[in-house]
Amino acid sequence: MDRATWLEERKKGIACSELAAILGVSPWQSEMDIWANKRNLAPDAPDNIIFKTGRELEPLVAREYAEMEKVELIEGELIRHATAPLLGTPDRLIKGMSRGLEIKTVQSPYALDKWGEPGTDQVPLFYATQVAGYMAITGFDSWDIAALFVGSDIRIYRVHRDLELEAEILRRVSDWWTR
Repeated sequence: MDRATWLEERKKGIACSELAAILGVSPWQSEMDIWANKRNLAPDAPDNIIFKTGRELEPLVAREYAEMEKVELIEGELIRHATAPLLGTPDRLIKGMSRGLEIKTVQSPYALDKWGEPGTDQVPLFYATQVAGYMAITGFDSWDIAALFVGSDIRIYRVHRDLELEAEILRRVSDWWTR
């Protein structure tokens, strides 16, 4: 699907990457930003060097992750929750496993303190909500985040499914969408 079509499809529900804004934990967007975008009252966020760099580095980080973890990856496609207005495009799915992969490029050294030790689930809340959304849609029990830090260090984190958090996310997304 081309980028313009994908952006239009995202307006038909709440994307997992928008969950942090809906839940009030995003440092970049508010729920009003999401509402205005869904209503075509505000333009899509302009593409910038941070977004472009992330897209360009994503295949590299995916290859490194696959090599480190000794797994095969499948490109993610737009998927929807069966009953809630939640949708998302996972970066990758792990072939033969019930686990996905989200790829992040952490380009500011000032963001390093928001991450815990590699191998833990200590990731920024705004990313934890995103992967919780993916687990709600797929039913997977865990989701990895491979983060490239300031272009030189790849760290892998594993977030496990939390059914209480998932239920709260689905409730709040459905309430928000209905309002």
